[in-house]
Formats: sequence, structure tokens, C-alpha cells
Amino acid sequence: MEMYLHVQDTFNHLLTFNKNSYGKVEPLKEKLKTLLSVSKQHRTRQDVQTIMGLMRDNLSFQDYPVHIQIKLARCMQYQSYEARRVILKQGHPPLAFYIMLSGVAIVNARDVNPKTGHTFVKTVGQLVAGDTFGEIALIESCPRTASVVCKTTCEFLVVQKHDFDEVIKAPLLKEREDHIDFCKSLPFLKDFPCDMLRHYPKEFFFQYFKEDDIIIRHSVLSKYIVIVKSGKCKLVSDFTEVPSDKRRVVFDPDLEEAFPLYTTMLRVKSRAPVPKSGSTDSISRIQIGLLTGTVDNTVLAAKAEKSNMKLARRPSTVSLAKRGSISNLFNKPNMERKNSMEQKLNSKEIKKKSSDDNCTTLAQISQLKTGDVFGLESLVSKPSTTLSLVSEGAECILISKRLFLSEASIKVLRIVNDLVQNYPCHSYIRDQVDCYRKWVQYKHDIEEEVLTSHRQKDRVWVGGVPALKCAS
Repeated sequence: MEMYLHVQDTFNHLLTFNKNSYGKVEPLKEKLKTLLSVSKQHRTRQDVQTIMGLMRDNLSFQDYPVHIQIKLARCMQYQSYEARRVILKQGHPPLAFYIMLSGVAIVNARDVNPKTGHTFVKTVGQLVAGDTFGEIALIESCPRTASVVCKTTCEFLVVQKHDFDEVIKAPLLKEREDHIDFCKSLPFLKDFPCDMLRHYPKEFFFQYFKEDDIIIRHSVLSKYIVIVKSGKCKLVSDFTEVPSDKRRVVFDPDLEEAFPLYTTMLRVKSRAPVPKSGSTDSISRIQIGLLTGTVDNTVLAAKAEKSNMKLARRPSTVSLAKRGSISNLFNKPNMERKNSMEQKLNSKEIKKKSSDDNCTTLAQISQLKTGDVFGLESLVSKPSTTLSLVSEGAECILISKRLFLSEASIKVLRIVNDLVQNYPCHSYIRDQVDCYRKWVQYKHDIEEEVLTSHRQKDRVWVGGVPALKCAS
């Protein structure tokens, strides 16, 4: 029995998978509270590793680099407050940084009524598990900009001011200076006053984006210039695909200029309906006449007018008995209403079908690497193509377009105008995607043809029946 308990205790310490972590009940929260209640001077390396493991589901904690997570696990403290408890008070000096573990809190801020001049308090946001708050006043060394009140019972991880300055603020200030130096090395920012960027933390900041994170969803509506400091990003454009049977036939302009009659014949051939029996020769004669130049346009117009007259003289297919029946006189309004409703339903179905046939497709048109910039083209002119910027695992610097335009000189704007890159339009992107797909299909067909020929060579005929070669 003692041996069994010893083995079970060993498994509890060494086994990384714990089924209790995936249940609705959270038995490990008590363990986290116990470890965080230990003073940071007495926390062991094993305690720090356990805290990091228990915090693996907290997105805010996981956003920090590993070395910052280790430092936070050494100094964080656990606190719990009941509903309606004031955590932060607007205008008070900052004392701590908070990471929410559970509960709901509301953010209030004072405002002034422009008509009466009276001050009132309004709710500007809500905080839930995984959110952080309190870092702005600590980084900027200014009073609290808002008040935070518990709406329900809330649990927090608290980092005191002196620990925050050592673990987070000092590295952030050093990184900001590095980002400013990196911006000074870029061609379009050499004559820009980059030193003033440190005074605008909300309009100049650094952020890491994971793979497949969308940095800019709409290039025209974006408010920031994105600079890739490390890693890669891809430029993606969306375009509407039109079914092949609805696409307009496009001819090579050089071919059309050299052989105008030939391209005209191809247009007629592509638009000609399926011929009835006995009309193949007439269409062939028209095509040959267009190719040789012996058919006059007036002759074609006369034939078209003659065919229209024949259609107009064709008698109605409605029988006289049906046309003259008395019941139809009473049913005529109902029939007309029914026909109009059917036409409306048919038109709606056609519109819906035509809208469903056109599907939106995404295509990568470029890749941005270290030092590349995205967002300058919208400063010069309105782009004709809507683009999105997607991360492939990149560290980016974001600068507000408003701040850039307010501080940029004429010389900087001229450099930006020279560096702007024009991106292709949607129709060109669609054509390139079609060409790529045809190339992929062509390679696939070639591979299938080669494999089929090899399979046929590997067969032998035995008694008139094909059979595979057997190894001798």
C-alpha cells in the first residue's frame, strides 16, 4: 500500500496531462491562489514553473515573451474583491497593474456636458477575464485616466508599481528607443522628426502579430502606416470571380490590329447561338464572308430586319376556343395577377442565382519583409485596389497617418510620393489567378499523361488479356 501511494505521488508530480484541467470545475485555481500568496522572496523555481503552467490559458499573460512571463510569475500577487468595490479611482496616482482572472468590472470616466458645463460620470467600457488595465498611467507616469468598479466578484493578478517598472516599463522604454532608431534608418523617415514620436504612445507603438493575424483589414480605411521590423507579412486582395460562361471574350490587341476580320469572326462565333438543322451553311457563309471581307454590313442588317418581320407575322398559338371562352373573361384578372407574381418570383430567383454565382476569392499579390512599409499609397491618392495585410509572424511598428501628415514636411511628402508602389487592379489580379490555375491544371494533365503511359508500358499481354509484369 505504501508503495502504491509513493508511485501515485510520483505520477502526480511528473505527469504533464491532468484531466482535471479540462473539466468544468477548476480545482487548480486554489493551487494558484496558494502559490501566489507566497512572497516573491520565498518562491522557488518549481513554484514559478507551476504558476506559468496554470496561467497557460490566460491570453493576456501568454502575450508576453517567455522571459517576461518568468519575471511576472515571480512577483505577481493574488487579490479578490466583492461587487461594487472600487479598484481604481480617476485622478489618483498609479500604484499597480492588474490582470483579470475572473468576474466582470466596468470602466467609468468623468465628462463635461457641453451645454450646461456640469460634470457627470459615464461608463466607457467593460472588463472580463483575460483583460488587463492600469498600465497606461504607470508607463506615462500620470494620474489614473478612468475608474474601475467591480460589477461582480472579481479576482485579479496584481503587479506592484516597483515590480512593473523593473519588469515591463524599463524594457518597453528601451524597446521604444530602438524602434525610433529603426525608423530613422528608413528612407522616407530620414527627414522626419522621429524624436517626437516618443511623446505619442497611442499613435506610435510596436506590436507582434502571430501567423495569420490580420493587421490591416481594409487598406483604404486604415488609420496607420505599418512598418515591418522583423518577420514577414503578405498582401492579400479580394476579387469577385465571374463564371466562365459569363466572361466577355478578350482578344489580344496586337492580334486584333493585325487581323481585324479574323477577330470579328471569332466574336460572332463565340456569341452565335446553337444553330438549328439546315442553318449551319448560312452561318458558315457569314463567317467566311467576314473573314474575306465579301459580306457587307448593310446585307447583314437587311437579313436581320427580314427575320424580325417574319417573327412579327407569326400567328398566335392560343386557340380560338380558349380565347373566346366566357370563363377566361372572369379568370383573366386572376391569371394576370398569377403571371405577374410568377414573373416577380422568377426575377428574384434569377437575381439571387446571379449573385450566388459570383464568389469572392482571396489572392496574395506581394510579400513584405524587414524594412518594408504599407499604407503610404493612401496618403498620396485613393488606391484602386482594396488590400489586406496579413501577418506571417511579424513584429510591426505602427504610426498614425494623422500624426505623420501633421508633422511631415514637403520634402518628406515628396520622398513618399516617389516611394509609393502601385498595386494591380482587380481585373488584372483575376486574369493572373486564371492563368495560374490553367498552368496548374496543365501540369496536372501532363503528369497524368506521363503516369498513364508508364502504366501501359508496364503491362504485358498474356493470352490476349493485359496483365501486370511479374517480377522474375
